[in-house]
Amino acid sequence: MVRIYGKDTVTVNGSKVIIRQVLFHGSKEVTRAVTDIVSSARAWIRMTLPELRSKPDPKVGALFGECFANPPDTAAAMNTVRSSLSTIGNFLGRELGIKVREDDDAHGYVKQYYGNRVHLVGGVIQYEDDGRTIARQGEVHIAKDTVLENPVLATITLIHEAGHKFVNFQDFDDQGYFKDDLSGYSAPGLTWQQALRNADSHAVFTYKVMESKFKTVMVHGRGLVT
Repeated sequence: MVRIYGKDTVTVNGSKVIIRQVLFHGSKEVTRAVTDIVSSARAWIRMTLPELRSKPDPKVGALFGECFANPPDTAAAMNTVRSSLSTIGNFLGRELGIKVREDDDAHGYVKQYYGNRVHLVGGVIQYEDDGRTIARQGEVHIAKDTVLENPVLATITLIHEAGHKFVNFQDFDDQGYFKDDLSGYSAPGLTWQQALRNADSHAVFTYKVMESKFKTVMVHGRGLVT
């Protein structure tokens, strides 16, 4: 069934966020929650970046090893992650479109289009590992239930999907997804090289850094539901 989406535009810290909801099903509660989620995602990244330094706090260093599969050169890996998170943070700070969807088969996704809308870096067309042209990504989609019932997880989801959209991160099946309680990956086998290109590694790392700084990570007045 084709769904028609309405549009609300809000300003979050000086930049526009366009929130799309199914026409006549939209709610101000969703709009308020998305506003908080975008603000929180920016703050998590902004506060994580200074922790990615040559001599990190031991707790942060342990979390980095956990999320990024213990790379042999931690300093170099942290530089890579800092660059990626900086890019995500910069784009989240600009005009952004978020579609709040009503199906619940996943917390979120970004549509990919392979065709004329290619991704260029310095004028050079970028390709996937399998040789397909990397496309510029569509809007970030986040499940309505996740937005309303678990805004911390929605913030993790936004950073995850922004990684796909703005840095062309990948997913690596269960090896690249954290368990629901974020205690570790759903399946073993993720390499450190894959982790540096894995969306969930970066999103969950920012959450875990926030959790290490503050006993409870709150968004919209509520903590992580597990």
